[in-house]
Amino acid sequence: NRLGPTHATVLAPSLNGGSGVSKLLLDGNQFGADGATALANAVGSTTSHITELDLAWNMIGDDGAIAIASAIATSPSLTILSLEGNDISSACGPAMPEALAVNTPLERLVMRSNKLGTIAVTAIAEGLSENPDSGMLSIDFFGNHLGDDAVVALAAALQSPGTQLQELGLGKNNIGDK
Repeated sequence: NRLGPTHATVLAPSLNGGSGVSKLLLDGNQFGADGATALANAVGSTTSHITELDLAWNMIGDDGAIAIASAIATSPSLTILSLEGNDISSACGPAMPEALAVNTPLERLVMRSNKLGTIAVTAIAEGLSENPDSGMLSIDFFGNHLGDDAVVALAAALQSPGTQLQELGLGKNNIGDK
């Protein structure tokens, strides 16, 4: 598809409260950061019923990821989120770790094929370890330029009280023998 930011802006208001939509599968479009922000406002609403949001390959970048992180922090229902292939880097700052430190419904996070790097994934691991009520079961960091320190941080998060993580994807990264 070639849905862009304008389409997301038109769609977003219809997703609040009264909508029966629970899965929003919008991968492979061209929403960009503006479209992601519009959708984040709907998904993060306390009246949202969205349980699954797939924005893979939508060119949302760091600004879009920051908006989605805000939605994660407030969404009462989001359990599955895919942000695969969106050129998200460590420049998205502390937004995602802060969201994961307070969110409890999110169970699956797909961040494959981005540019998060060791610093961002280490911060995400710390965010998870700060949330003893996290429902996170699966995280996929395939192809994110991770180093050994990220794996060490993820291992520490796995040992945190309340951690329920069952799947951890780390393929195609820069991981050695540390």
